[in-house]
Amino acid sequence: MAFYLTMNVIRYIICFTVVLYCNNAAGQALQKALTDTFFYDNNWQEVPPKKAQLYRPPVEKNGEKYHVKYYYSNHILYYEGIVKPGNVKGKQSIEPLVAIGDGEFTYYDENGVKNNDGQYSNGIATGIWKEYYNTGNLKCIKNHDNGQQQQYIVNYYDGTGLKQSEGAMVGVLKSGKMQYKRDGRWVYYNQQENNKAAIINFSAGVL
Repeated sequence: MAFYLTMNVIRYIICFTVVLYCNNAAGQALQKALTDTFFYDNNWQEVPPKKAQLYRPPVEKNGEKYHVKYYYSNHILYYEGIVKPGNVKGKQSIEPLVAIGDGEFTYYDENGVKNNDGQYSNGIATGIWKEYYNTGNLKCIKNHDNGQQQQYIVNYYDGTGLKQSEGAMVGVLKSGKMQYKRDGRWVYYNQQENNKAAIINFSAGVL
């Protein structure tokens, strides 16, 4: 009996030590993100600085969340946003493929022109997102509803601010990826007169 109890105590100590070590390692990784710059290739794998296509300078902690900024190798901002740690192999991490978007995000192209902006809630795009032409003019407004399942989109002509088309999109999960298809009543507008040129009804992308 004494031997059995001793073995149980040993197992408990080993398990406690492993958990403590993992927690410390995760805490050190998050702490390191506050002070160090990390370098990545286009697949978000860490690489030496000279081989980097993207990099992330030290992040800012905001309560339980983190304000991250990623830059192209030419030092132009790629995107910034608010994330909370994700979980990988039992460890918390804010690495790009693991972190969970949970706040405002803004994306830019390599010339520094804004691509799109909007908000994530627990990793899911929510509310109004805006996309822009490379001229900087508004391209479209997407209003996300029911998580990522539905969107209402208004597209605009470049430079005029006039509507090009509007209607709903429905998300269809295919091969693990969400694909959006026109659904329901879509209205198309004439650019010169800004009046309705056509009305077309779709069913998950099918006329």
